[in-house]
Amino acid sequence: EKSKISFSYFDYDIKGRKIFRSGERTCSPYALTYSNEQYYLIARYDKRPDVMTNFRVDRMENIQIIDAPYDKMPEDFNLPEYLKGSFSMFSGHTGNVKLRLDNELINVVIDRFGKGVNLQAVDDNHFTFWANVNVEQPMPFFAWLFLFGEKAEILEPAELREQYIETLEKVLRKQKGRTELLDNNRETSDTEVNNG
Repeated sequence: EKSKISFSYFDYDIKGRKIFRSGERTCSPYALTYSNEQYYLIARYDKRPDVMTNFRVDRMENIQIIDAPYDKMPEDFNLPEYLKGSFSMFSGHTGNVKLRLDNELINVVIDRFGKGVNLQAVDDNHFTFWANVNVEQPMPFFAWLFLFGEKAEILEPAELREQYIETLEKVLRKQKGRTELLDNNRETSDTEVNNG
C-alpha cells in the first residue's frame, strides 16, 4: 500500500524473555525475504535513512500502518544484489571488497554472488573478484570467509584486511588464554589428587 509502518522491536534475555528496545521503530517497508530460516523485512528505517535496514519479522510486535509520508524505494536499489552482500542479514553500509581464493572455491563464490560475478584468474590455482558486502558490520562476512581458512584472503581495502587480521588475532589470544587457564586448572587438580 506504499504506507509507513511502526512497530515495537525486541531481543531476548538469557531466560528467553522478551526485552523491548526503547521507542517505536518507523520505516518504509520495501520487501520481505527469507534467510537463515527466518523472515526479514527490508526497509528504510527513519533513524538510518542512508542505508537499508533489515528487521527480523518474528521480533516485531504491535505493527501499525501509520499516516506519514512514505519514502520511495531508491531507483538504483537491486534486491538480489543487496541480498548477495548481506551476510546473516546484518544492516549497514556496503563497500567493494577484493578477494583472492583457491580455484576449488569457484562454485561457492558463484552460489553466493551469482553467475554474473567477474572472476579473474591469477594463476593456475587462484582467482580474484570484487564483491559488494556489508563493511559497517563485517563480522558475518568474516565468518563466511573463515569457513575457507587459508584458501581465502582479503586483498582490498587494506583497512578491512587489517580488521580481519585483528579479529583473527583477538580470537586466537582468547582461545590461547582459555587453554592456558584450563591447563593450569588441570595441573592444580592433578597436584591436589596426587597429594591427597
